[in-house]
Amino acid sequence: MKTVFEGQILDVISVENGLVIAYIYEQDGNDVNVAYKMVTFDNGKIINVQKSMYELSKFGANYKQVVKHAKTHLSCKTVVLPNGKVFILEKDGSAKLLDGNAEEVWSGNLEYRGEAPSGIAVNNRSVWSCFKSRSVLMRMNVVTMREELRIGGGTSSPFKEPIDLFAVEDDIYVCNAGSNTVLKVNTNSYVTEEYKTFDQNILQFIKNGDYEFAVLENGVYLLD
Repeated sequence: MKTVFEGQILDVISVENGLVIAYIYEQDGNDVNVAYKMVTFDNGKIINVQKSMYELSKFGANYKQVVKHAKTHLSCKTVVLPNGKVFILEKDGSAKLLDGNAEEVWSGNLEYRGEAPSGIAVNNRSVWSCFKSRSVLMRMNVVTMREELRIGGGTSSPFKEPIDLFAVEDDIYVCNAGSNTVLKVNTNSYVTEEYKTFDQNILQFIKNGDYEFAVLENGVYLLD
């Protein structure tokens, strides 16, 4: 692995030909200052960027209106859909689907056995979510927002405390906090395989073109 950026990472967003990183710049007790960096693949440089760049990357072109629907711009998880719609998931499981004008199309709560999702991703016409303590991956229809499929659960589940998801075409990459691994799930065959293993907690996995990145507790790394 090659170090891209060291620091206490709050969130990393994959953008065209780069990454946008939100991290803790300094902390004094409960007071936290957040700063933002952008990594561009063209030259490998890391530059300081404003919060607006992070919000644009996370909430889409209409971010100024969309971000008003989020409880906090950092802790929520989002998926920007090709048609301009944005799906927002809060830590408590409350969720919203907004149209291209930032108007609410759907709102509700996502949960499984009383637990809110720890991660989301969108694949084709489905929203995938994972539930950390339940070791479950769930597929929901993006139109009806109803559960369609559930994978894992129980002692034989291939997922061990899944905390984040990343979708690429027909594959979902699952970050397992309980085993420090990334699993790849094919959404056509549902075949699951171990993809990467780490010696510390994996917080996010990102695949951007030919590049793959791991977000660990102490920074962002480019994978070999």
